[in-house]
Order: sequence, then structure tokens, then C-alpha cells
Amino acid sequence: MWVAVLVPVSSIALSAPLGIAAQDYRDIAREAGLVVVTGTGGAEKNHIAEYGSSTGQDPNSYMNAHQRLQADRPHMFRLQAVLFLPYDTVLAVNGNIESGKPFSRQVRAAGVTTQPAQNFIVENAGSQEGLRHPTLWVADVRLGKRFDLGDVQLKLDAYVYNALNSTASIGHASLRLEDPGEQFIPSSWVEPRRLMLLAGFVF
Repeated sequence: MWVAVLVPVSSIALSAPLGIAAQDYRDIAREAGLVVVTGTGGAEKNHIAEYGSSTGQDPNSYMNAHQRLQADRPHMFRLQAVLFLPYDTVLAVNGNIESGKPFSRQVRAAGVTTQPAQNFIVENAGSQEGLRHPTLWVADVRLGKRFDLGDVQLKLDAYVYNALNSTASIGHASLRLEDPGEQFIPSSWVEPRRLMLLAGFVF
């Protein structure tokens, strides 16, 4: 049997506002017997506190981040159908129509705070036209046929993925637009129409 024992360690994260030296907070923390953690993601010498990432330590990291999430889909329609046709033939369709994924517009600002330069959201995801990927229209079709060969059955199936050949974008290389004339550049799209053929035997 394994037993995990957690020992609480007091700590304080430092994020000094303008006009107040961070060293003052360190001195106060030491007097209170707390483990002092710097704002750079590491720990001061001779202390055990360690961070693997500095994300979120700066209170400005999530400025204007109250917005639609990436999974937001105001409209969604999905259809799954299977038709058993004569002569041991089967036809199946999977259809998906949904609103595109929202995204935000960001800029990288330096000198706004005493912290290093970082990205800021200036237009919330999906807050206006042009801040959402195109609507997805995707349909997958399967057509199958069975042939009786005595004690063995031959199976032939054809799958057509993205039968409508949708070319909607689903991702961008960057969400940062620094100049008014810049545009978002898609970096990923729905996979194009493709065909898969399968053959097999059922014993």
C-alpha cells in the first residue's frame, strides 16, 4: 500500500504594483516566516518553491479574457442515418453542420506594465463579424455490399470522407494583428474529400 503525505508549506507570490518595490514585500514575507516566490516563475536561492510555468502570475495575463470559449457553437446540427437496401447493400451517412470556432484579436504590448511584453486581447472572440471561422458543412458517406460465397461472405465498402469537400478554416497561424491592414492567416483547414476502399471476408 502506498500512502501519500502532503506537508503544507506557506508561500507568497509577489507581484508589486507601480511605485512599490518588490523587495519590501520580500522583507515582510521573510519576517512572517513565509517562503518567498519571485514573479519570474522560479524560487529565490535556498528555497524549495518551484514553478514549471509563469503563465497567469501576472494579473494582466487574462485582461479582457471574459469571452466565448473555443468550443462555443451557437448552431449545430448532426445527422446519422443507416439504410439497408436490397441485395445486401447498406448506405450510411454522417452529417455535421455547425458554427465555426470563435477567435480573438490580440496585440503584443511592451512597457504597459513593469512585466515583460505579452499578448493582450483587444477584441473578444466572436464579438463581431470576422472573428469566427466559417461554418462547417461536413458529410461522410459509406456504401457497402455483401456477397455470399458459400460458407464465406465477401465484404466491399467504400467510404467518402468530407463528401461536400468543405474547405473551411479551423485555425490561424497567429491571433496577433499589429497594424490595421493586417489580416488573419489560416494555418489549418478541414481535411479535403478523400476515398477509402475496404475489402474483407467474413467466415
